[in-house]
Amino acid sequence: MEIDDGDDPRFVSPEPCPQCGDAMNGGVIGGDDIGMLISLRCLGCGYTALVDPFV
Repeated sequence: MEIDDGDDPRFVSPEPCPQCGDAMNGGVIGGDDIGMLISLRCLGCGYTALVDPFV
């Protein structure tokens, strides 16, 4: 994943959206009980997914 240099930590997924093929980006969510997850959202159709970057 590439980190965007914007104000908030953002990520751009190397994989396209599985529904429309557009780019997906997101931010880190997490906590001690769930580990680190990235919430991704498609810029084209709005599809969302939670991704574990270490899997």
